[in-house]
Amino acid sequence: MKNLLLLSLLFFSFQAKADTIPFCHIYYNNVKIIETNFFDPNELVLKIDSIQVSDSITIRYFRDMPCFDCPTKLTIENEKHGILFTTTGNGTSSPLTFSVQELVRIQKQGYNQSFEVFFSDELTTSRTMKQLIVRIQLE
Repeated sequence: MKNLLLLSLLFFSFQAKADTIPFCHIYYNNVKIIETNFFDPNELVLKIDSIQVSDSITIRYFRDMPCFDCPTKLTIENEKHGILFTTTGNGTSSPLTFSVQELVRIQKQGYNQSFEVFFSDELTTSRTMKQLIVRIQLE
């Protein structure tokens, strides 16, 4: 009987952990293109010649303990974690949007590596707690 109880507790604890996995939706011009739970690396390759001036990327980040009015931030960085630009908002699952044209502008200045997009909020107290959302490559 003790073994059955122990096995049941282990089973339910694994189920509870599955409910706490953060996930993210990534939209290109308001069309969902990626839905991820961060187990696989998220790569987005964009063709420069097909990018329009009005193109945008919107990210919605979800987790089990959302904050509804806390400051949130997307940080777009180079591969050496130099911050290129940021966009801010309020609330964990609120959409955060940035212009794809900004990435093109930076690349035209001689930057040829991929762009890394990180999510953070007021609960993120250190650099290592930021969540890598996606790597974007312009070709």
